[in-house]
Amino acid sequence: MKLLRHYIICVTLSMLMPAGPATATDTRVETLGDAGLFIRDDNNIWQFPSTVLDYRTTQVLSLAGRVNELTPRSDLRTTGISPLPRGMAIGAAFGAGERQVLYAPLNAKEQLHLFYGLPRGNRSFGLRLSRYGAQRNQPPTYERSVSVTEMELGLKTGLDRGWTIEGALHFSGTSFVDLIGGQKRSVPDGYYEYGLRLRGFLDLGENVQIVPLLTASNARRGARLSDDSRQSEDYLKGRFGIGLQVDRPEALLLLVHASISYQRMEIKNSIGESSEIVTWDLPVTGVGLEKWLRPWLAVRAGAILRIRITDTQGGSQSGQHRIVDTTTAQSLGLAFRLDGLQVDFALESMVLQEGPYFLSGREAPLFAKVSLVNAF
Repeated sequence: MKLLRHYIICVTLSMLMPAGPATATDTRVETLGDAGLFIRDDNNIWQFPSTVLDYRTTQVLSLAGRVNELTPRSDLRTTGISPLPRGMAIGAAFGAGERQVLYAPLNAKEQLHLFYGLPRGNRSFGLRLSRYGAQRNQPPTYERSVSVTEMELGLKTGLDRGWTIEGALHFSGTSFVDLIGGQKRSVPDGYYEYGLRLRGFLDLGENVQIVPLLTASNARRGARLSDDSRQSEDYLKGRFGIGLQVDRPEALLLLVHASISYQRMEIKNSIGESSEIVTWDLPVTGVGLEKWLRPWLAVRAGAILRIRITDTQGGSQSGQHRIVDTTTAQSLGLAFRLDGLQVDFALESMVLQEGPYFLSGREAPLFAKVSLVNAF
């Protein structure tokens, strides 16, 4: 009942904002081979807030189901963006549901996200402020509250020779409060991250674009293992990639992208032990295809190949240990459009692997995520 109340609140608040039809959702992006950072899409306002000016009349209601048995997640989020005088835009998003915070899914609490866009000549500036919380309960005596604050500063500018550059600075912080035996206790555990995202669009003509991408971030997490023992984790992350986007007039969209990712994690504890884990993704390759078969029906498909190399050194192990893992993933989606209403579906991965229930005998939802787009 508490989660249902949160759903009703966030939907009601978003409906107060005037909005018009949108063209895409995060459900669409996830069914196109994980091409979210390589495609122009209204979902970009979360990573590149300067693009909020491109979607000044957008309303998206997104419902996410259970991803799988190991990482349950139910989520509802609705987003509205409205124009202001002098070309500016303001937006808000409200949500509730289970969220993945650090390493564990935590119980639902409200989410609040605010957007602002400001044009200046051939440049545009954007801002996103986010605040959400979660709880982890271990009855009857323990409860942990988690508060997360995020800020994104974005810039978009047009250059000569067909180039458009978009960038964003990212800051986030996480704090914890424990409730033990009815008493609140602030804990020194915490997490912060800051980073940079850059991408460009080079227009080659004939609706063909090249999209280079660069991201880098640094993060630190502190954790209390016991009353007299602590552990710190330092992260350094980076990604470089390039994508190709072909958007044909016959309602065909083709996306191909490849990238190299790097992550270095150094773990230290209060007794002087340390270890280092270095992970390379060589490469992450994805392809996505979207085809509108009818004015009211579209099919989407995507595939990803990832080769991951993990080197571990120190800690309780002697020497260096290497693990090489190759994974593939496929996605399939549908879209239905009727006047101003569009509904996007992403099929559950278990259904793609084993088929529906009447073939596999395994109980699994047919759709992992559903998004609705309409003018309220």
